[in-house]
Amino acid sequence: MNEINLAANKPASFYAIPVSSKNVLSMQPIQTVKHIMEDYQKQQMTLINGQNGKENPKRTVTVNGTGEIKMPPNEIKLVIVITSCKTNIEEAKSSVQRRYEYVYQTMRKYKINESNIFVNTSYCRRDDLYEVRCELSSILSDYKIYLQIYNILIEKLDKTVKILEPELSHSPNRIEALKRQATLQAIRNAKRTALDIAQSVGLQLGKPCEIVQESFRETFGEPMDIVDVKYLSNLINEKTIKVTCNVRVTFDLIRSRNKKLLETVK
Repeated sequence: MNEINLAANKPASFYAIPVSSKNVLSMQPIQTVKHIMEDYQKQQMTLINGQNGKENPKRTVTVNGTGEIKMPPNEIKLVIVITSCKTNIEEAKSSVQRRYEYVYQTMRKYKINESNIFVNTSYCRRDDLYEVRCELSSILSDYKIYLQIYNILIEKLDKTVKILEPELSHSPNRIEALKRQATLQAIRNAKRTALDIAQSVGLQLGKPCEIVQESFRETFGEPMDIVDVKYLSNLINEKTIKVTCNVRVTFDLIRSRNKKLLETVK
């Protein structure tokens, strides 16, 4: 059976489509050529809009955020050196031993664990003299304890006992933790900015759809020439780390369902 061609009698606003006799016979009574053409046009428009991305456009907002974390060093290394030079090595050992016991008891008095006290002893001969050297070291997390021990040893002992320049540092994994904190702070700041923008235009802030870390920087305090322990605050500043992170975040924007909020914004 030949196909029915509607092109000859089609209205000006309709498209000509092929319709087989099988399709015609299967049509319901309420279906007309007009309905078929309208459905066809809707399908075509849906395809066109979908390809061009014009259907339900996605609203987004992109903002920048900065996070900055600043932390002083949390560890200080105490190093005490005891030396004695004598013609008799036993006398040199005895002299160092007496001072060692006093230093050790002082450190234990301030609750420094035995496992955190490291001792190294060495012997050296210079011409007719024997030099005995004993070094005690400990890593502390309290600057006050360091200063108290320092003051006591300077006051009670002679020049054979020396306290070396303190070494300040950050504990392991601490800098990585600071990096994470700075990044999270930057994202939170970006979210606050995006929330203000969304509310100002009567929309709600959706979930983030893109987070980009644009820059990251680590800096330490300005170096100091003064290294004496009485300027400990300067040494702390020298080792203070500042972590700065900049991010770019894109958030979805959705229509607000709260009418009161919309009226307030307007």
